[in-house]
Amino acid sequence: MLKIIKSPIFQIVIVMIAMELFDPGKAGYKIKEFSLVKASGFLILSLTLLSMLILQLLNFHKISSQKQLQIRDI
Repeated sequence: MLKIIKSPIFQIVIVMIAMELFDPGKAGYKIKEFSLVKASGFLILSLTLLSMLILQLLNFHKISSQKQLQIRDI
């Protein structure tokens, strides 16, 4: 999990989501008004992040199951 969080793609997507949601205002961060375009952009970014996470988890599961098979063969 730490490997996923440290990956640059994950960090870029998080920054893009934050830029989509928040607008640095004078009194701190204020959530922008959601328009249809912003909402769809946020949805696409969220789905991208979710699909990356699922692919990483599937890859991790595949690697760990291969290691278990190697241990059983020995």
